[in-house]
Amino acid sequence: MMLGDQGARDRIESVLDRNLLVEAGAGSGKTTALVGRMVALIRAGAPAESLVAVTFTRKAAGELRERFQDDLERATRKAMRDGDEAAPLLGTALRDIDRVFMGTIHAFCARLLRERPLEAGLDPAFSELTAPRAGTLAREWWEGWLERLANEGDPDPATLGGLGIRPDQLFDTFQVLNEALDVEFPAPVIPAPTPGELRALRGEFEEILEVANGALPREEPEKGWDPMQTALRTVFFMRRSLDWDDPVVLLDALHRLVSTMRRNKPCIYIRWGPRGAGQDPARRLEARLLAWTSPGAPASTVLDQWLAHRYAPALSFARRGAEEFGRFRQRTGQLTFHDLLLLTARLLRRSPEARREAGGRLRQILVDEFQDTDPLQAEILFLLTSDPEDDPEDPPEAGWVEMTPRPGSLFVVGDPKQSIYRFRRADIALYQQVRDRFDPDLGGMGEVLRLTANFRSLPGVTEVVNEVFERPDRFPPLGTERQASFAPLEPQRNEGLDSAGTWVMEIPDRPGDGKAGGPTEEASTLAGWIAGRVAGGERAPSDFMILTRTKRNLARHARALESWGLPVQVSGARVGLQEEIQELTLVLEALADPGNPIQVTAALTGLFLGVDHPSLMEAVDTGVRLDPRVRPTGAGAAVDALNRLRRWWRRSRTVPADVLVAEILADSGLLPWIVGGELGGVRGGALTYALELIRGSGLDGDTSISGALRALTTGLEDEDWEAPLEPGRTGGVRVMNVHKAKGLEAPVVILADPYRIMDHTIRELVDRGSSMTPQGWVEIGVHGSSRGFDVLARPGGWEVLRSGEEEFEAAEETRLLYVAGTRARDELIVVRARDQKKAAASPWAPFHDSLDPAERGLGAVLEAPPERPAFPGDPAALTREAEELARERTRRSEGGIEVRTVTGLVKGGADDPFLEEPDPEPGGPSPERDGPVTPVYLLSRGDATGPGGADWGSAVHAVLEAAARGAGPGELTSLARSALIERDRPVQKGEPEEIEILLATVERVRSSELWERASRSRRRLIEHPFLVEWEPGVLLEGVVDLLFQEEDGWVLVDYKTDRDDAAFAKRRPRYEAQLAHYARAWERLTGDPVKETLIFRVT
Repeated sequence: MMLGDQGARDRIESVLDRNLLVEAGAGSGKTTALVGRMVALIRAGAPAESLVAVTFTRKAAGELRERFQDDLERATRKAMRDGDEAAPLLGTALRDIDRVFMGTIHAFCARLLRERPLEAGLDPAFSELTAPRAGTLAREWWEGWLERLANEGDPDPATLGGLGIRPDQLFDTFQVLNEALDVEFPAPVIPAPTPGELRALRGEFEEILEVANGALPREEPEKGWDPMQTALRTVFFMRRSLDWDDPVVLLDALHRLVSTMRRNKPCIYIRWGPRGAGQDPARRLEARLLAWTSPGAPASTVLDQWLAHRYAPALSFARRGAEEFGRFRQRTGQLTFHDLLLLTARLLRRSPEARREAGGRLRQILVDEFQDTDPLQAEILFLLTSDPEDDPEDPPEAGWVEMTPRPGSLFVVGDPKQSIYRFRRADIALYQQVRDRFDPDLGGMGEVLRLTANFRSLPGVTEVVNEVFERPDRFPPLGTERQASFAPLEPQRNEGLDSAGTWVMEIPDRPGDGKAGGPTEEASTLAGWIAGRVAGGERAPSDFMILTRTKRNLARHARALESWGLPVQVSGARVGLQEEIQELTLVLEALADPGNPIQVTAALTGLFLGVDHPSLMEAVDTGVRLDPRVRPTGAGAAVDALNRLRRWWRRSRTVPADVLVAEILADSGLLPWIVGGELGGVRGGALTYALELIRGSGLDGDTSISGALRALTTGLEDEDWEAPLEPGRTGGVRVMNVHKAKGLEAPVVILADPYRIMDHTIRELVDRGSSMTPQGWVEIGVHGSSRGFDVLARPGGWEVLRSGEEEFEAAEETRLLYVAGTRARDELIVVRARDQKKAAASPWAPFHDSLDPAERGLGAVLEAPPERPAFPGDPAALTREAEELARERTRRSEGGIEVRTVTGLVKGGADDPFLEEPDPEPGGPSPERDGPVTPVYLLSRGDATGPGGADWGSAVHAVLEAAARGAGPGELTSLARSALIERDRPVQKGEPEEIEILLATVERVRSSELWERASRSRRRLIEHPFLVEWEPGVLLEGVVDLLFQEEDGWVLVDYKTDRDDAAFAKRRPRYEAQLAHYARAWERLTGDPVKETLIFRVT
């Protein structure tokens, strides 16, 4: 039987001289259509190198390559068999298949830029930043930039300070603008509230506070202060402690109160006292506050004007930072994915020659998942497929959308009903605009074809999907700028499976109390139901896919499945990421700051070392010092763990962080222990992911522990990490949220977690349709505060702007449901709560009207999972065997190689070729040596009675290291305080006595000529460990304080804090020998010359 859309499918492969936009419904075989057109183009004579196939992900690109090669091989064999004249063309293309570009748009842009780097203003050796590295680089650059502005006396930070905004609070906005450099953010200047308006506001504010003062309880309620009480108490504190006459203070206090009153249930009456006398005043106060702070009321009107007044300077500052950071990335060749798009579009806009050459060579561009294309990507496609204007400064009036691609040069396929990545700049309005450009009925330059035949789902699934989504309030008959039009799915499969169709599963009540079941009962019920079907031979675990609307309960489902003995694969849940990486962070923080007993205690009692608190206290009571730099005496679990931490600390001084972490994982035995436990594959994957993050930091040139900690922090912020312990492994129940399921399918799909999702608050929005240049608006604030998000500024009319964006997001929510409902091949299971109110709030509620539990209900029950079988072996024997294997490994590793330290060589002295004779006089010239001459760079404060000693030197080193890495003033002060306290330096009233001296010392170093010289160098490394073969069978390890590379070689610097001249003169030969060893080792490692070594003496 001929397909209803067969005509459209035929045109895809036969009409090669027209531009086509193909709207392919779910399961309609859009990849098959795209590959079919590629093969047809080859048959028609298109050379392999003229084809470009752009996909959404690297995984999709790999699958496309396999499909294309398979189809091309089949077509070649058939043509040769049939004597087809196209056989030579197909055979040549098969031989040259690697010349066809098939990959993501970012990879394609990187290739174009590498062809013309100088025209694009790039170093030819530029690199693409991973998302975690881009985040780390942004933070480091931002902090360094703020410090430079402060040192240079830039006026902008002071302007912000006058408005009550600290520059560091704008980092989140800076990050938003980093990914929107192609967007214009209008920011008209809004006047501040007038003195008269502020007086009137303050008068009523004072009246309300007087009423509140009489109503507030004098003692904290048993269950704590409610939100309204907390806000009022904060306001009272601000009025008492700060300058209440300062408009900034007054308006900040108002803002805190207004924000609280906008929350759901700010006042919990029972916490104000007994009924009547206690609660009635609270009710009256709440009513007055709600009336005064509601939108349009006096307080909100003044506050909105104040936030709009602050918007322009705050946005201007963050935008300035984003633009300077963009130029920095371009100058240093460190490009984000957004940079690749931005620079490629700019190159093609500005260079007709580049555009003409690329367009002439890349004659056919085919794009998959076009509904997820962002505006820059679409612009690049149109620029490449259309002929350049004679005058690049005079593009078409309506911009790139009005450009006309050459006939047959552009083929795009997608499904606007599956456009679900607006948060990644995909824009349904843009899709509709491009669609109109193809539509011949609207004077377009091509054709629009629709594929409606569905090869994925059985009729019992497609019937419900069509019924749910054909309603005009979900998908209208004609597409709009917010929503796609609907085309019913036409099922092609007709296997008669008894279980086929769409079903509803109601969550059983909780056992015992009969209350409605919650997430735990739901996950357990589903897991038991799946286990029963697997045990009965109906299905395999890999047949099931559990989808949730959000990520919040993915881990709960994964644990429930595992408790029933089912293999599971989780995507996007971050299961194990928080716990495992945070535990590793505790260990690294202790190694970075071994004098801090709090951090050392946290590491000792954490997952890696596992000491219980009673054992630790017992060790402390016997005199054990919680400092891995000191060898502990005695015995017991705490001493053993401290010895292990000490061993790791000693290694941390001489090996790169990634080597250290790998050794810690091996030494602790934690990885196999985790893999053998609950969700072992997922949690073990988190640890391997952590190690890869640290290795990535090392490849970027930072092998220090502090660099590793920054990499881990960035990794914790990455929402999209995927790190399975066994990549590519299949066979388990798949658990993921709907966004992750795009492009996937399964025989049985379960729409789970049927609970109300938290409302998403819109913080930024972009209008790309009203002008050539996109217009954007952003709510400026700080994430992560106790109140969630503190708003600092926002544009005027923000609520109106946001309501328009909410309509776009509501339309996308419908498309998400469509994606969820079209993943199933045989069975679609919709989980719902029995309680009608809860069921109505479910994200899957649109399916409920089409599924009557009496007719389509599944009789799932809540059962306890089976108990795990006891371990058959002898744990004690296995432990002894493991310990013996570890000892044997140590014996073998130590048997053939000796590791020496530079410090040990220098202190040994006798066999050291660099130790000959001491200086004849203090401060005199160094004796001749077989190595670089070592001058002393002296930086003295002229006070011979100041701080000194090893602990002082250690503190100076620690703060200098942070300063060299770009730490800001606040961070340096905090670090200096901690460094001095942890090293038992003198303290007066809780504050280290030497903190001002330490900060001044560091500032003098930073202002020195040597520091400036290092800052200007090509490359700079701080506290850099090394390990090098010194002689056969001997490795030499050490740590260099500072290295920097100039045009003609490396400069090595060693910090010293010797205060006494005579003592320094006595030690100087050893210091010089130490640097000579460093220099020789560094030359062996790098192959580059060390032109100079320096002792930087700071007194």
